Amino acid sequence: MKRNGFLAVAGVMALLFAASTASATTWTKDSAKCRASLAKNAGKVVKAVEKGIGGCMKNDLKTGGDGAACYLAANYDLKGKVQKAVTKLVAGAAKCKNAPGTDMIAEYNGACPSPGTPAVITTLTDLHNCIANLAVNLTVQTYKDLMRHPANGSVSKNGQK
Repeated sequence: MKRNGFLAVAGVMALLFAASTASATTWTKDSAKCRASLAKNAGKVVKAVEKGIGGCMKNDLKTGGDGAACYLAANYDLKGKVQKAVTKLVAGAAKCKNAPGTDMIAEYNGACPSPGTPAVITTLTDLHNCIANLAVNLTVQTYKDLMRHPANGSVSKNGQK
């Protein structure tokens, strides 16, 4: 499962930093600290989603299920760990608000890349919500792709290992 998490984190970070490097904004120490915090918290979101889906799959397969329901937040976040990680990531917006050189909204051209929401980014909180949403969506999609989502083929106990 560690490789799956790495791939999802890599995808989220690529989106996060691709927009950053495209602009002419010079990073300051505060800006770099803000971005590092955002990346770290996005990684925690990915880890929480990954653990939730993995645990759900394990339990579902034991009871003869096919794992299809494990891609729904209601089933993979039974303990609220994903929501807690998302809340922490979004709360990080307050720390970035006054960081000089942190014009990340402009770097994203005011829009969250698909499959993220909100579609329009006007505040740092919107941006952090976008990153959190991307982290969740890309992790779930990575799991579906690598674990063979039941719509594309069956999941077996051997496929879970």
